[in-house]
Amino acid sequence: MIYSDWVGFKERPISGEFVNISPEGFRYSGNKSLTLNSEGNFGRAYYYSSQELALLTHLIRKNKIPSIAIFIDGLNEGQKNPYFSHQMKKLFVAYNYEPWKRFKYFIEKTSLFKILNIFIYGNKDFNLTRPLVSEKESVRIYQTNKKMINALAKKHKFKTYFFIQPVPGYKNKFENHKFMPDDINEERIEWETTKMKLLEITTEDKNSFDFTALLSGYEKQPFVDAVHYTEDVSRKLAKRISTAIEIY
Repeated sequence: MIYSDWVGFKERPISGEFVNISPEGFRYSGNKSLTLNSEGNFGRAYYYSSQELALLTHLIRKNKIPSIAIFIDGLNEGQKNPYFSHQMKKLFVAYNYEPWKRFKYFIEKTSLFKILNIFIYGNKDFNLTRPLVSEKESVRIYQTNKKMINALAKKHKFKTYFFIQPVPGYKNKFENHKFMPDDINEERIEWETTKMKLLEITTEDKNSFDFTALLSGYEKQPFVDAVHYTEDVSRKLAKRISTAIEIY
């Protein structure tokens, strides 16, 4: 990850066999020079609807206005603040008021410190723990962001489509699939289930669609890691999206 104005962070450019990130921070396959006038995947890692709204606003401000904007949400909804906010807050305070802590944070990122941390606390990365809002508050924030996105679309004359995605364990048997971490507790699973049920209700308007049951009855392993889809599932999802767009 690298710093990015307005949205906090983006993925750094990379070209590989499975993952490709453009200099603008967008994932791509084939077409490296993505613009809003081309077809492409403008998804960014860890983002949820609040950052999606911020990114869309930033692009419109730069006069990069799409003809169609597609939002696939669900899994990442419910954050109190974006990923890495805690780390950026600490660095801001250290830079302005406590410069000695910059050295402390540097030491904490060294390999030796990480090894000692594993021996003392176990193989856990506490920085990845993210504070969550309640299920109802999560959906309220999502709906508010959705209204603002639609307002931007109306103002700048582009179409919007919203899709609630399939997630592990909800309407499918992959709650504990082979790539799922072992330390996810029952309380978190219950929170995720309630949140997804409430998000489904937001698909009642004509440009919103519920795809949470896409993996219902699916027998093969649908994920390449804890949450990212295989090529087969990605193609099924893309087909459903294209059909929904044609209907609307």
